[in-house]
Amino acid sequence: MQNINEQIENFKGFIEQYYEKKLHELDSKGVHSVYIDFFEIAEYSPELAEFILENPEDAVKSFELAISEFEINLKPRIFNLPKSQFLNIRDIRSQHLGKFIYIEGIVRQASDVRPQVTSAKFECPTCGNTLSILQLDTKFKEPSRCSCGNKTRFRLLSKDLIDAQRLVIEESPENLEGGEQSKRLPVYLKEDLVEPKMEKKTTPGSKVRVNGIIKEISILLSAGAKSINYDLSMDANSIIPIEETFEEIEISKEDEEKIKELSRDPLVYEKLIGSIAPSIYGHEKIKEAIILQLMSGVRKVKDDGTIIRGDMHILLVGDPGAAKSSLLQFVSKSAPKARFVSGKGSSGAGLTASVIKDEFIRGWALEAGALVLANGGLAAIDELDKMSPEDRSAIHEALEQQQVSIAKANIQACYSSDTEVLTNYGWKKYWEIKDEKLAQYNLTQKIIEFLQHDGLFVYNYVGKMYHFKNKRIDIFVTPNHKMLTKELRQKEYRAIEAEKIRYNRIKFLNSGNFLGKEERYFILPPIKHKQNRIHIKYVHQHKPKKIPMNLWLEFLGYYLTEGGIQRKPTIGIPQKDKKNIIKIKKCLFKLSKYVGFTLSETKDKQYIRFQITNTQLFEFLEKNCGKKCIEKKYPLDLSNLSKKQLKILYDAMMLGDGSSDGKSFSSTSIELINLFQSIALLIGKSTSKNIQYLEKSRRNRVTLYRVTLSNKTEPSIKKNKIKNIYYDGKVFCFSTKTGFFVTRRNGKVTIQGNTLRAQTSVLAAANPKLGRFDPYSPIASQIDLPPTLINRFDLIFPVRDIPNREKDEKIASHVLELQKRSGKIESEISTKLLRKYIAYAKQHVKPILTDGAVDEIKKFYVNLRNKGQSSEEEIKPIPISARQLEALVRLSEASAKVRLSKEVKRKDAKRAIDILTYCLMQVGIDPETGKIDIDRISTGITATQRSRIVVIREIIRELESKHGKSIPMEAIFEEASKKGYNEDHVEEAIEKLKREAEVYNPKQNFVSRL
Repeated sequence: MQNINEQIENFKGFIEQYYEKKLHELDSKGVHSVYIDFFEIAEYSPELAEFILENPEDAVKSFELAISEFEINLKPRIFNLPKSQFLNIRDIRSQHLGKFIYIEGIVRQASDVRPQVTSAKFECPTCGNTLSILQLDTKFKEPSRCSCGNKTRFRLLSKDLIDAQRLVIEESPENLEGGEQSKRLPVYLKEDLVEPKMEKKTTPGSKVRVNGIIKEISILLSAGAKSINYDLSMDANSIIPIEETFEEIEISKEDEEKIKELSRDPLVYEKLIGSIAPSIYGHEKIKEAIILQLMSGVRKVKDDGTIIRGDMHILLVGDPGAAKSSLLQFVSKSAPKARFVSGKGSSGAGLTASVIKDEFIRGWALEAGALVLANGGLAAIDELDKMSPEDRSAIHEALEQQQVSIAKANIQACYSSDTEVLTNYGWKKYWEIKDEKLAQYNLTQKIIEFLQHDGLFVYNYVGKMYHFKNKRIDIFVTPNHKMLTKELRQKEYRAIEAEKIRYNRIKFLNSGNFLGKEERYFILPPIKHKQNRIHIKYVHQHKPKKIPMNLWLEFLGYYLTEGGIQRKPTIGIPQKDKKNIIKIKKCLFKLSKYVGFTLSETKDKQYIRFQITNTQLFEFLEKNCGKKCIEKKYPLDLSNLSKKQLKILYDAMMLGDGSSDGKSFSSTSIELINLFQSIALLIGKSTSKNIQYLEKSRRNRVTLYRVTLSNKTEPSIKKNKIKNIYYDGKVFCFSTKTGFFVTRRNGKVTIQGNTLRAQTSVLAAANPKLGRFDPYSPIASQIDLPPTLINRFDLIFPVRDIPNREKDEKIASHVLELQKRSGKIESEISTKLLRKYIAYAKQHVKPILTDGAVDEIKKFYVNLRNKGQSSEEEIKPIPISARQLEALVRLSEASAKVRLSKEVKRKDAKRAIDILTYCLMQVGIDPETGKIDIDRISTGITATQRSRIVVIREIIRELESKHGKSIPMEAIFEEASKKGYNEDHVEEAIEKLKREAEVYNPKQNFVSRL
């Protein structure tokens, strides 16, 4: 075995040959690690590669020392290990301790990042000697004795700290066989692996590959002694995301040809249906619905910013042994990023998410549930009726809003209603935001960019909120809102919940490096002269003018702050500063060449007034920039400009209304002041808006607004300035791609966070309360689930096991034939091609409803709701509601996706109607009237029963005046028989009224109202 010096020399030689240039590049960028491809090491020296696999701790230390000889301090992160080093978590044994291996799985838990001691220095009180102790165990270690003989009272001088985080990695479902349960392994990340830029890679729900060293952890017994058994863990060396959603599946040109050919096949629906669980006989309608669910509808954003989901939810209810679980398991293995979970066997995080106590780091950890883990995919939930009560309340939000608010004690993270959000068209309150993009902050790249949000969530909140307020900060949020902050001495920002901030002084971020796209030209729209002039002086204004954007922005800055409209069609810009006069004149002279006007100057005492006479420019400025000083504005799309271009506009505006020291900007126009603050923060300035003085506070003056400017973009606040304030009102939050967006409250700007997404289709199965499905009892009364949750499902299918000779023969033949062929069954479309087909449809097809499809759905909806009207005395049954109307649209869009069609045609609408009608006919028929009643599915009480309850309630009320408080049942029977109801009807109605606490039995055969 080589000694340490030889090892260092070998690593040094490898670096010189492969990585020396890259090391210097990374070091100059301030990066803390270098990623090394293992196969490059093996190519350079097989012995060195073997040494890394067998003695990884020594090898990594030697590698670090070799890098330090280049006067560079980077951590070596090794990836791309050979497949022989891969282990399933369940296969890790004691022989793998200390070896370099890799695992793959899903991040199930992620703790807070906490400091960890690596070494400590102590002073001996007797001789003053300094002792250094490495901290290699989980328990803090002190010196046992000094060389002078002293054994006690060592004084701690200093300690070296690094950041550490604990993840829990769970095996991926696709690597499991049969009914195996996923195994978990704690993984410890340190130093640069827990930097904020790594946060996105280790969010609960992410699929990752972890390369690291297997370690053992001592287990302490209740008495304090160490157990003879040990737990396993992994010290991560590198972590690589390997997530695959439908959108991320790679499709080759050959695959694309196969997909397009299949889409043109007249039997494409039949072939796709046949590829779903081919080992299970029958259930064609359910399989067809599952195909449409995998395709999904089109997600839409309404004008008010709310979301119409595209994902579909299906519930299977029925007899045991009817292949419900088998269907769910097949789908969970066929769809990428799918999760299979049992309602009675789900984790502490359940189906949504929770915050749990991490015993190792002594902090809080976020554990994702099945719906978050399956974000962007499908969650197959078996035995839904047996899930925990906590999940029942939380799952409503995930199914309908497709959002999971991560909260402890069910308090969601949101902002007060008076908080504003920066959009590409400036500052807006949440209710004003429609299709605008939000200024989102990317913590990994440290940039601000305008991106579409993923949904707005608003609700009423009553309780304690945290108010962070001083001269530069004003944030008002719920207790566990995700704050982007850091302690004064920390280098990097991270997300901390408001109620968990413990530092005496913390910093926030209120600006960043803006990344926008550069627009090269501005198009000045043409005009039409009323006099139909044909002179060359006017005709050129009938055409649009193409002006370089940089020039236009400079002119715009001068005009908005110094200029104004005069008598039509003249524009004036006055100025008295000699240097500014030269700048403005140069800009206007250039502009005249593009717009076509003659520039004139007039002198008025100290001022030079530049005058432009041009109807085309005048009309544009009058319409878009306001007529008076207090109305100055400009509808600028900030996302279409680069940081450099915004700086041009900023400089021109500061020349006009900026202070001489460059520390503030003032204007009487609130819209202009808001625009300026947006521009200033996007170019990297710290800004704060306030009122310089109010209207009429000085003679002949209007309100003057001011934006104060600074280059210090990290305002801080002391802990004693953070207040708990009672709040009763609306709170809101946006779901965003980066997790952070720019907010403003009372003129103070900060970058803050949001919540996790659960954009997941749900395929669930539940068993009836009494074991077997009763076709004559409503679904809602047979499942131990609240009606509001049942109502969230687009389709509900009964899965019944009814003896039928012909059908039983076919099932028996199918199963026995399958056994005869050793369980092998071939479908026309392989699972691999099915995945790619669905992925291609989701990536490339966003079908739009045609008039024919709209007409078909509308006709079905209206006809069904108004079919067979009841008498005026009876409550009318509701055959279908607006919720089923949205489901029809989703099903129709999914049907069009099957054909890879960009249009939803009439035949797609008919297919959707056929499936929905099948479900309604199975479980929504009122057996007394033969009519479809949607309430029978969702509430378990039909319109007929509800009408009967109303009548019986009225009879009781009328008889009360005759018989007093206690009414004999015989009297109720007698009155009810006159209205056509028998004794069974009366008893059923009274039982329901008793369950609703409207009546009770004071004694046998008597009823009283409560």
